[in-house]
Amino acid sequence: IPAAVVATLSQLNRWVADHRRVVLIDYADNNAFRYLQRMDFFERIGVTLNEDFSRRESGNAFVPIQEIPPGSATLNDEVANRLAACVAETEDPFDDLYRLCQYSLGELIANCRQHSGATGFTSAQYAEKKNMVRIGVADSGQGILSSFFTGGSPHYREDLTDESALAL
Repeated sequence: IPAAVVATLSQLNRWVADHRRVVLIDYADNNAFRYLQRMDFFERIGVTLNEDFSRRESGNAFVPIQEIPPGSATLNDEVANRLAACVAETEDPFDDLYRLCQYSLGELIANCRQHSGATGFTSAQYAEKKNMVRIGVADSGQGILSSFFTGGSPHYREDLTDESALAL
C-alpha cells in the first residue's frame, strides 16, 4: 500500500506543478479514507480535514508520508533513519540491519533528491500478519537521463535511453 499511495501522491503533485486542475470527489466514502488521513496523504496535497480518530505515535510500526525535496544528497538523512527504524524495529546505530537499511534507503532517497528535479515521497508500514515491511518511494520528476543532460553529467551521451541511463 505505501508504494501505491506515494506513487499516486507523486502524480497528483506533478499535475498540480503543471497547473492541471485536480478535484477530489467522494474521498471520504473510500474504504481507505482514514488510513490515508493517518498516513498524512491529504495533508501533503494541502487538504485539511477533520479527523474522527485519535492519533497515536507511529513508533516503528509505520512511517507517515514524508517529502523528499529536490536538491543535493545529505549524509545521515532523517527520512532514511525513520524508514530504517521501521524495518529494523530499532534506532540503534550499531544494529547491522538498521545500518544496512539506513545506508541503502539513504542512497535511494539521495538518488531521488539529485535526479528527479521534483518533490518525491516515501512511506513505510509494517504488516504484522505477514511479518514484512512495505516501503514506497516515488517521484514524478525528469528522470535520470534528463538529469544527466541538464546536470552536465559526464555519463550523458546522445545514444543513451532511459533504461541505459538507469543501468549506469
